[in-house]
Amino acid sequence: MTRTSATAGFARALLTAYRDRQVTFAEAVAAVETRCPRADGVSASTLRELFPVGARRAPDAAVVDLVLLALADDRLPAIEAALLALSLRRPVLAAILDREARGEAVPQTILRPGCRVMLGTPGGRAALRALVGGDLDPAARWLDGAVVDPAAFSATTLDVPLGDLAGLAELVDQLVRETEMLPSGRARARITDEWVGEVTVESLDDDTPYTEIVRVVGERLLESDAPALLWHAARQLSLVAGGDRRIAERVLERCLPLARLEDGRSPAAAAASFLTVLPAERAAALLERLAPRLDADGWDAVARVFLAGAFRTRWADWRPHALRWARGDIAGLAGAASSALGFADSAA
Repeated sequence: MTRTSATAGFARALLTAYRDRQVTFAEAVAAVETRCPRADGVSASTLRELFPVGARRAPDAAVVDLVLLALADDRLPAIEAALLALSLRRPVLAAILDREARGEAVPQTILRPGCRVMLGTPGGRAALRALVGGDLDPAARWLDGAVVDPAAFSATTLDVPLGDLAGLAELVDQLVRETEMLPSGRARARITDEWVGEVTVESLDDDTPYTEIVRVVGERLLESDAPALLWHAARQLSLVAGGDRRIAERVLERCLPLARLEDGRSPAAAAASFLTVLPAERAAALLERLAPRLDADGWDAVARVFLAGAFRTRWADWRPHALRWARGDIAGLAGAASSALGFADSAA
């Protein structure tokens, strides 16, 4: 038995046990980390995507079922790889097919080239609808008879030369607009994870500084209102902001008022650490200005991520503000300060 076939057999056994609740999600993550930490091949990469280290959200049951079907023993390797790529993107495909069924515009840039081809043909669309419904056979037959390279289903979305940073900014703007077409939830968060990683790693040439790429991507993402995109904006800009107070304030103003989770991502929690870039006076003034727009979850993020540490390490700077908030009537600030003091005491 080759290493590839052994990995495929392990993948089928693990997914079957997970589906049948013989192993937990945490046990599946640990098993994948032990058996497939760096293993090559589509089966190993599929397992790492379903059960990534540090993940808290279990994969969709429908995706697990499709992946098991795609890993059938008699699949041709190329078709199996394409079916696995399609199966992993089931949430995204379902959202896009819903738009297509309603006669709404269908996003193209966020799709893999192979998916674009399938959506452009009646047979391909029918095969994708069957896949979303749990039947892989029509997609397998379509792939067997199509001229499209199965590798196109895992190829990057970056199949258009960008040229320069202005081209990158235009592409990210288009990706943001199309991502916002999808309903809030796992599909939108997943597609954002994919293309943000791609454009920051694979775009432009070696002469363009990585920090400039990250800054362009982060600043364009910051124009969105979608929690998943704003979460990525804060994460990207945290890599390059350094001591730039202008960027820090922009991120805080956009993200702190949005604590709502999208597939486990909270823009407020991701942005709260940017308060460390600002002097105490400036950070306090910004919090007071944003106070009417923050909800309880936003204040909890501020207290946990920033104020607790600030009170513990810079109490002399923050004491006047904490006392003023305790005596005042600014909504949320008194509670956040009290919670932060509790967190600081417990960590001391």
